[in-house]
Amino acid sequence: MDHTLREQAVIAASTALSNDTDDIPIARILLRLSPDDAAVAQALAEITALGLQRQRELDALNVEVEQLQRALVSRIHLEQAKGVLFASGTDSLEGAFGIMRDYARSHNLRLHDVAKSVVRGQVRLADSGRLSDEVLVG
Repeated sequence: MDHTLREQAVIAASTALSNDTDDIPIARILLRLSPDDAAVAQALAEITALGLQRQRELDALNVEVEQLQRALVSRIHLEQAKGVLFASGTDSLEGAFGIMRDYARSHNLRLHDVAKSVVRGQVRLADSGRLSDEVLVG
């Protein structure tokens, strides 16, 4: 099937502005343009498509940054809580982690929430070497 230059520009521009989630109906607009204007419109459509793609990539990177920041904060709480428990009498930092992990599992809590509670003093190391059930507030 042979296409004129104008039709090729319409096809190219329509393709450039289509993706998995968005579809911008540009073909009807381009059919009314002169060939020179259609070429300019095609170039603009390609630039727009590239801009949309870059924006999606930037959005994905921003999500990743937020996830990494949350993970870092969570890790800081875990390390602080291990230090608190170690200072309270656990035999090692690994042992402190195990105590928090066991407490989180047995109480159906997130490890991060247990660590925050330990740092805040809401959960303490009992004489038994386990965390006490005192006033845990998430």
